[in-house]
Amino acid sequence: MPPRERLSLRELGSALKHISLARVLVEGADYEFRIIGDAHVQAYGTSYQNRRVSDVIAAAPKFGRQIKTCYDLVRMTRRGHAFRSEIGWDAPDTRFVLFETCYLPLGAEAGSVDHILNAAVYAPQIRH
Repeated sequence: MPPRERLSLRELGSALKHISLARVLVEGADYEFRIIGDAHVQAYGTSYQNRRVSDVIAAAPKFGRQIKTCYDLVRMTRRGHAFRSEIGWDAPDTRFVLFETCYLPLGAEAGSVDHILNAAVYAPQIRH
């Protein structure tokens, strides 16, 4: 598990638009979105950069709890996890229907996750 400091956002180049980075707060009680790439903003119609998962839970409870569950899983297992799914019924403002996402732990101390990196791609909704 590499430390956050080894991650160079500049080196990610065009992939950066698919990246989000969350900082672990108080042993997973909450997470703060430090970076939100443009693909995430376009998919969800909003940016939560510098806000917390608890803010998402307040605005969209089911969707926010889903994000927290994914972050908790990565933090507690200290392992990456990937998902492919449909979405829309629990996040009605989304602008996509299919997505693939990967969550990766980052941590400066052995065994301690202090950030979670997410990379995602979205298939847009087709409007008729």
